[in-house]
Amino acid sequence: GVPLTSGAFSAVAGSALAECFDDSPFPVNLCCDTRHGPQGFQHCWNDYFTYDLCCREAAAPACSQDLCDEVWSFLDPSSQHTFREFWRDDAFYEILRVWPGSRNCTMAYIASRLLAFTKLPSWDDQWEILTAPSRAMRSGNFQVPEMVRAFRVA
Repeated sequence: GVPLTSGAFSAVAGSALAECFDDSPFPVNLCCDTRHGPQGFQHCWNDYFTYDLCCREAAAPACSQDLCDEVWSFLDPSSQHTFREFWRDDAFYEILRVWPGSRNCTMAYIASRLLAFTKLPSWDDQWEILTAPSRAMRSGNFQVPEMVRAFRVA
């Protein structure tokens, strides 16, 4: 089949691997990211679609100018993209994996997490990140610790 790539992950069109993410509400970079646990992001899996079936890592991730450009295209104030479109895009997750790679990637990472911070559903969630970062690092929302890290780097 035709190889499909998504960030650091790859699949072959028509294979079970490609089918894993056809109707998934979560992108492959989120599901297969082992920073969420040894089986990736657990909410992605069911009895049929499992981490073992759906994920195989490719080469180690690296920061690229194309990735930074894509992230910045979503963050540009004149962009017509919605936050939901950015959240569904692989760039939102890939920047998490590679952000220490360059100054541009680090800045794109910080900006993307600050944008995510503004989209939290309540001021209480935002306040905890600002005033109790050690407690926020234990949040069930996988993005909250990333927001804390972004504030620490900034």
